Order: sequence, then structure tokens, then C-alpha cells
Amino acid sequence: MTIASIIIGIILALFLIFVLVGVFVPEVSFSSKVKVNKPINLSWQIFMDESIMADWLPGFKSTEHLSGVENEPGSTYKMVFEEKGKVFEMIETVTVMKENEEFSFDLDHKMMSSTNQVLFKNEGNNTIIQGITKTKGKGIIMRALFPFMLSSMKKNNQLAYNNLKELIEHT
Repeated sequence: MTIASIIIGIILALFLIFVLVGVFVPEVSFSSKVKVNKPINLSWQIFMDESIMADWLPGFKSTEHLSGVENEPGSTYKMVFEEKGKVFEMIETVTVMKENEEFSFDLDHKMMSSTNQVLFKNEGNNTIIQGITKTKGKGIIMRALFPFMLSSMKKNNQLAYNNLKELIEHT
């Protein structure tokens, strides 16, 4: 056995392990939470204001209403984001809309899909905002990548909620 064949064997074994991650971990989940020192109605209003979404949601560029009654379950939107100079579009479908309580939606992209819940809870004169996300890559390679990207996805999600908290509290 030559060193080259050993190296090739190791590379193939690592690739197989990588692919198996995608088979056995088809979806990753994470959540973020912030306590906002403002009332729930103001927190909700700012969260729902598309005109200032770029102020708190990293990479957000624009949204376009595509179908359905705006912000009602079943309505769809084209969401445009930019990350590291690359522009990508996702389709958002609203699944739950309960004012001052919950805004839930599905996101679909050619590389991934996710289900998202944003929950609002009144706590005195404060608001607890919690986001819960379940996401999966499309195709075995993307599914295999997501568990390795989980830490980064959590960090970016928490950053968005921290930015939202700051925006609400300084309004």
C-alpha cells in the first residue's frame, strides 16, 4: 500500500462521513431570545415595519409582496438579502399572524428551506421576543453542511434579535 492510496482512502472515508451527516442530521434547529424594555405593542409595530427591517436584519435588502392578503397566512413575499457581496432571494410564506403574539413563516430558497416562529410575550412593561428556526439544506451536500454551520447560524440570528432590541429601545 502506497502513501498516495492511504491518503486517497482517508479522503474517501472523510467524504463518506460528511455525506452520512447529511443523511442522519437532515435538519438543524436553533432559537434566539431578547428581553426588550418597551411595551409589546411598540415592539410588535417596529418588528412588522418593513421600511426599517434593514436597520436590524443583517443583509436584508428588500421585500416584495407577491400574493395573498398582506401579512395574512398564505401570503407570499420575495425577500432579497446580500451576504459577502452575493445577492440571493428567498420566498417567504406567512403561516401564522397573531398581532402582538406570533408571526410565523416558511422561507424557501433553491439551497435550503426553513420554518420560523417569532413569538412575543408581554412581561409587565417589557416584551420577550423569541425566534425559533428549523432549517434544512436541499440535497445531501447542503444537508451535510448545515450541522457544521449551526454555530454561525445561531450567532447571526441572535445578532438580528439584539439589533431589533436596540432599535426598539431607542425609539
